[in-house]
Amino acid sequence: VSICPEIEAKLQADAGFEVISIPDRNVIGAFAQHFKEIAGQRPTPIALNYSDTFGGLDTLGAGNYRKITQAISRQYFFPVPPEAFTSADRLIIDAASAKLPFEIELLREAALLTYRVLDAGFRQLKAGMTEKDAAAVFHQLAEEEMGKNKAIGYSWKKEYNPILLTGEGIAGSPHAAPSDRVIVPGSTVYVDFGLSMHRYGGDLQHFGYVLKRDETKAPSEVQQMYGLLVNSIEAGMRAAVPGVPGWVVDTASRRIITDAGYPSYKHGTGHQLGAGNTHAPGAAFTLQYAQDGKEVPEACLEIRKGFVMTIEPRMQVANGASIEVDGVITDTGFELLAPLQ
Repeated sequence: VSICPEIEAKLQADAGFEVISIPDRNVIGAFAQHFKEIAGQRPTPIALNYSDTFGGLDTLGAGNYRKITQAISRQYFFPVPPEAFTSADRLIIDAASAKLPFEIELLREAALLTYRVLDAGFRQLKAGMTEKDAAAVFHQLAEEEMGKNKAIGYSWKKEYNPILLTGEGIAGSPHAAPSDRVIVPGSTVYVDFGLSMHRYGGDLQHFGYVLKRDETKAPSEVQQMYGLLVNSIEAGMRAAVPGVPGWVVDTASRRIITDAGYPSYKHGTGHQLGAGNTHAPGAAFTLQYAQDGKEVPEACLEIRKGFVMTIEPRMQVANGASIEVDGVITDTGFELLAPLQ
């Protein structure tokens, strides 16, 4: 139900709301009166869109919070009992995070397109290129696709898309722009890249190895990293069933990497995907506790059927590696939207 000024009534009705229109823009008093008619006698708790946990959902504002709670309280109760109002943040997160079938298909298209461009771009990389040179390869391929289809775009800002690192750079921040560092034989190359379809963004990571002159295949330690990443992703996929908190998936994936003797990577194992934002607020696959010992809210939210998320373990060392996959949570677990590298 939309309680709104008369000037907004037609727009709200066209959007599918049952409309209660009021003569001016001061809706809060009228809201409280009509709220009682709609909600009945003393519903508790009443969920409002404020949050002290998720900043992106803290949209009501302190002044409006006071006005609304006071107005509703006059209809129901004085003084206001502490249990009368609660945050709607988890309700909003659940509603926004569970994707509709058409959204899942757009995210699948974006992931498959991103995969194809990654695969084609890696075939053009060679020793002697800088990270910036290599990033330009992916830009050229991406913009050829954009020329064919106006619905295609970058999933995040072009100057950081792709994130492309080699050698020592892989041990640092995974959110660094490509630099003048030169790709040399015997080094790994890591690419984090995303293309969107109607603003629904794909987000994949692949890695490769530059052969030395006398090599015909990557050395055993690089092949071992690939195998560990695959095992880590598969462990996370098995753990990602509806109802588990995000930290359970993070633990399953991260343990494969740390048990093999690699350091714990300095980021979560996965995040939400959606429209216009590849790191939307909500459930995340990350550590249960922060460094100060407090629970991480995103890690403690339960994942649900229809959430579209990434899994992205990493060897965060010089000449390290990372693979990222996109997938949707189903009744039985994590379904890939594009093939594993």
